[in-house]
Amino acid sequence: MGRITVATFNTHMGVGPDRRPYDLLEVVRELDTDVVVLQEMRCATGKGSVLAEAQRLGYETAVSPYRIAGSSRRPVPAGGPDSHPAHGHGVVVLSRLEMVDVSQRDLVPIPGDPARRTVVRVALRDTTGHIWRVHATHVSWLPHGSVSHLTQLRRVLGPPRPRDLVAGDLNMWGPIVTGLMRGWRRAVRGRTWPEPAPHSQIDHILVGATVGVEEAGVTPGGASDHRAVWARLRCLAGEAVAVPRQAAPSTPRLRLRPRTPGRLS
Repeated sequence: MGRITVATFNTHMGVGPDRRPYDLLEVVRELDTDVVVLQEMRCATGKGSVLAEAQRLGYETAVSPYRIAGSSRRPVPAGGPDSHPAHGHGVVVLSRLEMVDVSQRDLVPIPGDPARRTVVRVALRDTTGHIWRVHATHVSWLPHGSVSHLTQLRRVLGPPRPRDLVAGDLNMWGPIVTGLMRGWRRAVRGRTWPEPAPHSQIDHILVGATVGVEEAGVTPGGASDHRAVWARLRCLAGEAVAVPRQAAPSTPRLRLRPRTPGRLS
């Protein structure tokens, strides 16, 4: 049937809510999952970088830098000159499983959001030889932008196939996410943003009915302004859908409000 452990974490560009840097590699070690999806991640790959050290830990990497409107129509190179704080950062997939194929698709530009965002699709071979398809993304922080991106994502992906999953910062509450992503369900439920007192879940792992959730949760905070979510999944072969072993908090009743312009979170 095949099993996989997955986590997703918005790194906040490597600094905490107090703007102090933290040890991102230690966060990856503590998550200890087969796959880690990172957003707002520095894409540098040189000696001593987090990505280089992750490769030393046995992770393969797939990197998709943000493109910043007005700076270039091409992916932003790490380390080049650019005044936008997201320069040289993007969505990264780390995998201890074999990467069979990597591709990406652009999401539609959102007026008011300078970042041009993508969906990174990584095909992974698990220890039983089965192929899992991880769709990693970080959609717009603007309320209308996240709705547009999730609607596009549902149209592009279609109904979930066996061993399909979506992971990333979806910048929207769970009930709205699953309403827009018909056929997909949340593997994890728990508040993830903002630190130090999160009131909402905007970081998600989504699966279809053919993927069972054996265990799932939200990590304690203390690093980024987001908390990481993780899940242990298995492909179901005619089994009943498993229920994640965690408490499901009530959905916060909050009004949609834009965040600070230019912010990627």
